[in-house]
Amino acid sequence: MSAVKKVAIGGNTFTIRRFAPWDGLEILGDLQMQFIAPAMGVVDGKEAGSDMKFMAQAMDGVANVLRGLPGKRAVELGKMLINPELVVVEIGRDGSKLNDVAMQQADMTVGDVLELCIEIVMHNYADFWPRIVARFGPALSQMAKRLDGSDRTSLPNS
Repeated sequence: MSAVKKVAIGGNTFTIRRFAPWDGLEILGDLQMQFIAPAMGVVDGKEAGSDMKFMAQAMDGVANVLRGLPGKRAVELGKMLINPELVVVEIGRDGSKLNDVAMQQADMTVGDVLELCIEIVMHNYADFWPRIVARFGPALSQMAKRLDGSDRTSLPNS
């Protein structure tokens, strides 16, 4: 997988570079608290499937989580993901670091920002999530069933 990805969103072209490994790990920790663990609840852990199928399932889970995301937290997560040192938008012939001024100049919408955040997450972690689910998905599914009581193997303590 390439360290740089170009993507077109809302009439603009963005160049996305990957996070440094330690930064990516820190961001993953923040994202997993808000999104990944809840999103994994909709992914069938028994199926390693294609990356695209997995990402579609994960994005369904993220959409469900977004419904309850407070606005200030959404802005914090967006700014954490859209690091101007790693994301460039082409405005005319020039590339500009994607800061607040460049967002205004590129006439970005809220939908553009959300789509860009998803592209950044996919670019940085798409190879990671399928491997985790393939390795631990069945065990996580069984643990979830036991925790919610739908697959009890013993009676609860009285």
